[in-house]
Amino acid sequence: MRDNRNQMIAALDIGSTKVVVAIATYGQGEVEVIGVGKSENNGVRQGQIVNMAETAQAIMEAKEEAELMAGVKLSQVYLSVGGQGVKAIASRGLVPVSGKEISKSDIGRVLEVARAIHIPEESRILHALAQSFTVDGQGGIETPISMKGVRLEVDAQLITISEKCLSNLLACVQKTGLKVKQVVLDQYASTLATVQEDEKEIGVAVVEIGGGTCEVVVYKDSCITHVGSIPVGGLNFTQDVAVGLRTPIGSAEVVKKKYGTALVDMVGEDEQIDVQGLGERKSRQVSRIELSRILEARAEETLSLIFNQLSDWDVLKDLGAGVILTGGGSLLQGLVELAEFTFDVPVRRGVPRNVIGMREAYNSPVFSTAIGTLLFGCEQEFAPNIKSRTTNIMTKKTSGTWDQVRNFMSKALSI
Repeated sequence: MRDNRNQMIAALDIGSTKVVVAIATYGQGEVEVIGVGKSENNGVRQGQIVNMAETAQAIMEAKEEAELMAGVKLSQVYLSVGGQGVKAIASRGLVPVSGKEISKSDIGRVLEVARAIHIPEESRILHALAQSFTVDGQGGIETPISMKGVRLEVDAQLITISEKCLSNLLACVQKTGLKVKQVVLDQYASTLATVQEDEKEIGVAVVEIGGGTCEVVVYKDSCITHVGSIPVGGLNFTQDVAVGLRTPIGSAEVVKKKYGTALVDMVGEDEQIDVQGLGERKSRQVSRIELSRILEARAEETLSLIFNQLSDWDVLKDLGAGVILTGGGSLLQGLVELAEFTFDVPVRRGVPRNVIGMREAYNSPVFSTAIGTLLFGCEQEFAPNIKSRTTNIMTKKTSGTWDQVRNFMSKALSI
C-alpha cells in the first residue's frame, strides 16, 4: 500500500447514471491522479437520491475500484453536488478594516456579512463568491489584500442548495463509511478541471451534460455570474432511442454511444446497424439515419433549452470564449458542431486538465467533475503552498465561506 495519506485527496461525484471516485496526491506543486473508480448508478434523478441503497452500493463499487488502483484505503472525500436545487443569489457586505491594511481575515469577515441575508429555510449556502471589492468608495477591485483603507465592501454571489437534497446525499455517503470533508458545487468543480483562466476572464459558459441534467455556469471577468440546472440529459437521448427503435434501454445506450450522431448529414445513406428487439423478439437491422434523426431532434431540443437559459440571462453577447460542453453527454458525435450553429459562438468539448498521472484513466468529459473536485480539495488543503494554475481561485474568491456548511454537515451526519 502507498504511504501518502498525509497528502492524499479523494473526490466523489454522484451522478444520475454513474458514480465516480478519484484519488490524487499533492507534491511539488502538482496534483497527481493515482486512482479512478467508476460504477453505474440508477439511484439518482436530477441530482436527488431516489434509491439510497442502490446509490450507496454504486459508491462502494467505485470506491473499491479506485482504492485498488491507487493502493490506498479511503476514509474521507470531497463531494460535488448539483441539480435543480442549486440557486445563485446576489448579496453585498460591508465591514470596517481591522488594521492599517486589508488582510485575509477582513475578506473573510466581509464575506460572512454578505452571507448574513435571509434565505429560504429549506436552503443552505454552499459558496459565497466575491464578484468585486470596494475600498473606501473605490470599486472594481479584484484582490484588495494589503491595500490601505478603513471600509471594505464586497459584491458577492451566494450559491445555495436544497437542505433536503444535501442531507440525503450526506446520509448516503455516510452509509458507505466515508466522511465528507467539504462540498463543492458541481458546476464550479467542472470549471476547475476544464477551463483556462483567460477564458473565464473574457467570458465563457460551461455546460456539463450529465445523465439527468445539464449543469450551466457562466463566468465573466473571472467571476461566476450565473448558475443553473436544466432537467434534461443523456438519459433523455437514450430513452428516445429506446422508444424510437423499439429496443431495451440497455441496448439503446450501447447503440447511442457506438453509432449515434447529432447530425444526420454525417451518416451515409446505406449504413445499417443491428438493434436488439424487445422481449423475445429477434434483433433486426435499421438504418443508421433513423437513429441519427432521433438523436438530432433531441439534441436540437436540448441545445434550445440551454440557449434559452443563456438568453434569459442575457449573457450570449459576453461569451468571448464561447461555450464549453463537458460531461458524458457531450461525447455524442456532432453535438459540438450543432451547438456552434445553435449558439452562434465558438464551442469546444472540455476534458480534464491541470492534473498529471494516469491520464488514460480520466481523459474523458465523463470525469470532469470528479477531477475538478480533486483540484478543489487541493486548494482547500494546500492553498497556502500550492503553486498550480488553480492557486488563487478559492483564496481570492471564497475565503471563510465554509463554517456554515461544516456545521450543517456535522448535524446531518449525526442523524
